[in-house]
Amino acid sequence: MKNAFDRSRQLHINEIVKCGKDPIHFINNYCKIQHPVRGTIPFLLYGFQKECIEQFIEHRFNIILKSRQLGISTIAAAYAVWLALFYRDKNVIVIATKLSTAVNFIKKVTKMIESLPSWLLISGYEKNRQEVRFSNGSIIQASTTSGNAGRSEAISLLIIDEASHISNLEDVWTSIFPTLSAGGSAIVLSTPNGVGGLYYDLYTAAEAKKNDFNPIKLSWDLHPERDQKWFEEQSRQLGSRKRVLQELLCQFIGSGDTFFQNEEMLWLTSLKTEASKDPENKDCWVWRSPVPGHRYIISADVARGDAKDFSTFHIIDVDAAEVVVEYCGKRSPDKLADIIDEWGRRYYNALCCPEQNSFGYMTCSQLKLKKYPRLYYMKAPKGRLDGYIPTAEEMPGFVTDLNTRRIALSKLETVIRRRKLRSYSSRLMQELDTFIWEGEKARPMRGKHDDLIVSLAIGVYVMDAVYGEGTGNFVADTILLSHISKSSRPLKELDGVKPEVPQLKNNEIRAPILTSGYARANAPPSGMLDFDWVLK
Repeated sequence: MKNAFDRSRQLHINEIVKCGKDPIHFINNYCKIQHPVRGTIPFLLYGFQKECIEQFIEHRFNIILKSRQLGISTIAAAYAVWLALFYRDKNVIVIATKLSTAVNFIKKVTKMIESLPSWLLISGYEKNRQEVRFSNGSIIQASTTSGNAGRSEAISLLIIDEASHISNLEDVWTSIFPTLSAGGSAIVLSTPNGVGGLYYDLYTAAEAKKNDFNPIKLSWDLHPERDQKWFEEQSRQLGSRKRVLQELLCQFIGSGDTFFQNEEMLWLTSLKTEASKDPENKDCWVWRSPVPGHRYIISADVARGDAKDFSTFHIIDVDAAEVVVEYCGKRSPDKLADIIDEWGRRYYNALCCPEQNSFGYMTCSQLKLKKYPRLYYMKAPKGRLDGYIPTAEEMPGFVTDLNTRRIALSKLETVIRRRKLRSYSSRLMQELDTFIWEGEKARPMRGKHDDLIVSLAIGVYVMDAVYGEGTGNFVADTILLSHISKSSRPLKELDGVKPEVPQLKNNEIRAPILTSGYARANAPPSGMLDFDWVLK
């Protein structure tokens, strides 16, 4: 009998250690959840859910852009239980949008703890509506954004649920982030909720590898129990194409006032491609090498070089109808002229047109002094640039005023809407996400930029003026742009009309489940393997 008891005890000890080292094993084998139809069931993880947990271990900061109803909040709750149960003195803080959400999170935690076999419940616990305290010194607290949880003590794990729906997220993050400085980690998760705001900024910066967050994107079709029929039913229930794009397809969609319509934004998003970086200038992104016989345009928007705005330029392949080079950096106007001169000559003396206003005047002057071989002059008759001889005093470049800006933007809108020009840039998409209509004027949101947009619009303007290709015939451009801002942009969804349901393409190849690659972790990071206290 004693030997049998000893064997059973040793088996339990081995299993405790295995669970402590592997949260996936712990959750899959011992955690239970409350299903709305089937009642209490084992929490058997799907493949994408396992990958999320592996990411939590691999990366200190994770930010998740997710479709609805994928169980990611439940995954976060299970991970919190694992961390608090098997490791001493862990302070897990959960920030929720409202009290009922915070209470529901603790209910999930409690359900999992209560479902554990007694020999695996290695630490006693006490609970109330918003927290669970373990006898090993760990605690899981759930609070609303108005609460004070975590603001004055070191945090081991911070979970922010539905972050994009928290109106004062920036204040919350500012007050809590210092408490993570001792080595704490964070999981920020949400469905999209328009563009702008801290969650949007953190996620897009993570995708661009400009912060320490690991981006994870989870679309609806990752769930193995969901098919096109489920998608169509959910789409009908959501009631609008915009909500489908946000809550099922994980798209950041503007509030109805972005410069481009949702369809154009989705098309540009689908084109995004990783660029090659110039070894001598990392701000210069290259998608295509110069092709003999092709015609090129290089257009630029010039900033001072030491302020908040960026100097930018694009090289457009007129014959391939695509942007092949993009620059976005902070260089003085004269140094920018050197870079434009170099890259323009690389691309077979691309027709060059920087913005002439303000700081751009110096850039244009320098290019003229350098005797750049092909400069664009706005006074040249349309389609007859090569035969145009400027005066000695005439300055090349694009003169920006209210009218020419509107015309250039209208041409840009038209070529994108007609799919006549392809851009592969994530930087451009970030600007377009926050480029909005205010009345009849298109401009960036407060604190955002439009430098790349203006540069590309100038290039499209020149392409139409010189080659007349891609943009079609323009009649009364300012009237056209006003029309776009008022009537054609908003999504027309009349009452009683079933919204269009986006369809999956046949044999469509999906991107990897997670936007960042990962190395499967066989065990938690060093410092999380001390189980001596468990065995005492």
